Amino acid sequence: MLSALLFDMDGLLADSEAIHRKAEDILFKYLRVDAENLNKKTFGMKAEDALLFLRKELGFTQSVPDAKRFWLKTVMKLFSTGVPPMPHAKKCLELMTREG
Repeated sequence: MLSALLFDMDGLLADSEAIHRKAEDILFKYLRVDAENLNKKTFGMKAEDALLFLRKELGFTQSVPDAKRFWLKTVMKLFSTGVPPMPHAKKCLELMTREG
């Protein structure tokens, strides 16, 4: 439940870009690949789609489900340290609450 809530807010209410970049760096080390120049091509993709693309491009040996589990575990660990809100997110939520 918590992970679904965090990912629903991701990029809309939660400013998680720095966390995702750090998680990608950790994932790429785990996969033993240099995918820095491919980050822009996978931006906005769902994790599984991005991993399928990266596996095709880079040929890492880990399975996509294994890589996805590792990535999700990494992101959740990083999210647990706190994620700053997007600018004006609090005001937006307060306004929506007031307006019903």
